[in-house]
Amino acid sequence: NATEAYTLETSSDHAEYANGKLIGKKAGATRLIAKNADESITAACDVVVTPVNIAIGKTASATSNNGSNTAAKAIDGDMLSRWASTYNTGNADDPVVAVNSITIDLKAVYDLTGINIYWEAAFGKQYEIQVSDTGEAGSFVTAYKEENGSQQTSVNFEHAVSGRYVRMQGIKNATKYGY
Repeated sequence: NATEAYTLETSSDHAEYANGKLIGKKAGATRLIAKNADESITAACDVVVTPVNIAIGKTASATSNNGSNTAAKAIDGDMLSRWASTYNTGNADDPVVAVNSITIDLKAVYDLTGINIYWEAAFGKQYEIQVSDTGEAGSFVTAYKEENGSQQTSVNFEHAVSGRYVRMQGIKNATKYGY
């Protein structure tokens, strides 16, 4: 029946279907399944999720930079360049170093399911990934909070969030070298 309502669901955590959109969460395959109300009619198709780095070519700013390691280098697509925050006391518990942040302006609002962070030897022990539509102070909401960070690269949000600005807000750095 062409007017019958169907529900859609996915078979893995690689993607989710919400608000009329199929949103990729991480690389891999998932099955999109459509069912009518009594499940007498079911259809399925396999979908391969391939993440895209939407930050490349956008703009970035930071609360501090260490020499030529500016915020723009965090999103230039070159794995040999990087952003580095300042460090000045040699103390991993220095509160001035800990509160550094980097913000990326994606130039449009996106549904975000996570980010990849490629840390160097200096990384965040505690940090938040925050998202905002406007980038204004007070408008950022926390999409992810790390309490015991390592040099992990993938951060997956529990639920997709919408935003134009993405910020890594440092709380505590892991080494004396900031972020």
